[in-house]
Amino acid sequence: MLRDKRGVTLVGLIVALIVVLAIGFGIYRIFFVTKPLKIKDLEDMYLVTTRSSLESGWAITTISSQGLEVFFGQVFDNSNEYQDGIAAESLQRVCILPGQDRDYEWVEVDIQAGDRVELTYDGGRRLLIYLPKITHKDLVLNKGLYAIVLYVASDGSTYYDAKLTQLAQSAP
Repeated sequence: MLRDKRGVTLVGLIVALIVVLAIGFGIYRIFFVTKPLKIKDLEDMYLVTTRSSLESGWAITTISSQGLEVFFGQVFDNSNEYQDGIAAESLQRVCILPGQDRDYEWVEVDIQAGDRVELTYDGGRRLLIYLPKITHKDLVLNKGLYAIVLYVASDGSTYYDAKLTQLAQSAP
């Protein structure tokens, strides 16, 4: 074995380095990896700034990241009218879908970067969700609805992907 003057082996240094890296990676994951927002029941949604010229020109819909089987609820821009959905049996990752019905595609969607939606969920907990700039050009037509899927992090940031690596809009 290779030893220096103090009796430290090369293998010992490698093991120590691996342990330090493992501990560092664990700390990094605990403090710096973005965690998804998980809820069971959405109780209310409120648009902090409304922009639509029509009462229901577009809506922000909240669903489970598993798909439409868990529709938590939605709020319509301009009227700020909330429609409640269903509660999930277990905690579910949250997605929001800013979008509009095909019948309203002539209404220009005008969501500005930093616009916020306040969610009230699971017994009165509240969180501001931060939206990116979204126009009608950003929406994709699927089954009669123009929408874009945004994944929500536990701090209110939104992401374009389920792994929360492609930031749409950060929370301050």
